[in-house]
Amino acid sequence: MEYAKEAKVAGFAPFASFAALAIAWTWPLVRHLDDALPGYPGDNFSFVWNLWWMRRVLATPGLRYFHTTYLFYPFGTAIVDHPHTALPAFVAATVLRGLSVAAAQNVLLIAYVFANMACMYALARSILGPRSDPGSILDRSRIGSRIGSRIGSRIDVARRSAARRAAVVAAIVFGLSPYVAVHLLGHFDLVAAWPLPLYALALRRAVDRRSAASAVAAGVVLAATAYTVYYYVVYLCFFTAVYAIASTGALSVSRSPTPMPPSARRLRAASAAVAVLAAVVAAAIAATGGTTVSAGAQAISARTPQNALTVMWIALATCAIATWRPRIHVHPSPGIRWAAAAALRIAGVFVVLASPLLWQAARLILR
Repeated sequence: MEYAKEAKVAGFAPFASFAALAIAWTWPLVRHLDDALPGYPGDNFSFVWNLWWMRRVLATPGLRYFHTTYLFYPFGTAIVDHPHTALPAFVAATVLRGLSVAAAQNVLLIAYVFANMACMYALARSILGPRSDPGSILDRSRIGSRIGSRIGSRIDVARRSAARRAAVVAAIVFGLSPYVAVHLLGHFDLVAAWPLPLYALALRRAVDRRSAASAVAAGVVLAATAYTVYYYVVYLCFFTAVYAIASTGALSVSRSPTPMPPSARRLRAASAAVAVLAAVVAAAIAATGGTTVSAGAQAISARTPQNALTVMWIALATCAIATWRPRIHVHPSPGIRWAAAAALRIAGVFVVLASPLLWQAARLILR
């Protein structure tokens, strides 16, 4: 009874800590729910508009959320290809309808930060533990009676505690990362990073445990992601393919055993030179603030180092490929069929739940 009570308290404590951290990390936002928004005036106002628009749509028959005439009047415009945050807006219009749109947005931001940590904690706990060994504990209880049972229980508790602490660290590192912090200044949709670990958790269970229910859950999370921050849908689809292949061992990569041909040597040298040049340009832009170069009637702005850094990384990747010349080997794997079946289930659930969004996107493309 005492062990069960301790386990219950220990299981609740991380989530209580995450709630406190979410409030402290966004402080003093909780004190200014109605009269302030994080960041400078800009994109943050557009997300508050999303919440207002959802409330307007639900209160006015005939209005559609993904198309509005309140912008670009009288022609109107589609918002399906914009950060529409339809799911958070719906929550703000229903669960948080008693709050102002500004307060609802701030509550959502704090909830995002909490959910980021909570979902990553759940994923890390799923990977790390519990690493108990009930069989060994049972053997100890048979051989060493009460003393052996107590020792086994203590070992089990220690393992669970270590896994829990590691999961808490993972949750904090992910949920309070600089990536989340910088987007708190205005890109409110990207603050909601919780779908990433939550989807990974469902996908892992679907593939590793061959759970149809987990595949359905992954499809639900993927659809929720599309209604929250559709950028992440692309990443999750890529992650699905990579995880399915890696977990089943269907592919392996090895370095080419043959000597490097002259063409590969030339490619490696050229890409290395481009990488060094791009790094120098990026450093110069960062140090001086960059400049604008005129090429005829065109003006090329080089005020930020991002483009130069992108060229540098592409060149480094090309250099690595030319050096190692990786070979991909395909292996028959019994798990690949189930992984493919899980992916189809996920896709089916996603298409059904995200059909209103997909339909509006198709209309926009075909228009």
